[in-house]
Amino acid sequence: MSKALLFLVLALSLFACDKVKKAEKDITGVWTIYQYKITLVSGLVYYYPANGTMDFGSCGGGTCNYALRVNYLKDSLNSQKYEDGTINIKDDLNFTLDRNNPDGSITHLDYGRFLLITKDDIKIHFRDASGLHEFVLQK
Repeated sequence: MSKALLFLVLALSLFACDKVKKAEKDITGVWTIYQYKITLVSGLVYYYPANGTMDFGSCGGGTCNYALRVNYLKDSLNSQKYEDGTINIKDDLNFTLDRNNPDGSITHLDYGRFLLITKDDIKIHFRDASGLHEFVLQK
């Protein structure tokens, strides 16, 4: 019985590693941002036409560096969101973010999700203190 359980655990571990490696391979590169949506903590939802890039680089062991550079129009004013940090891929759907702050500290965001990954498109969202951020990206 214990050998069967050990085999099952090893098989599941290898399968999970394959999902992480596939996600790393699929997201690596510079992506163009086409849409930015935020759902505020209050429940209000805003869609913004956006342009910019999200760059996933230096991937390995389930961790990738990322750089987000997006410009969007908010209340007739040009706004921007620039950040970088590390994305920690848990499996083919879930990730966490460690965001580098301007003061040198790091903010850990424990909820992120890949809603879609193809060779040409990614749709992701992640939650921080202001709400749920969703991006549509294309290669």
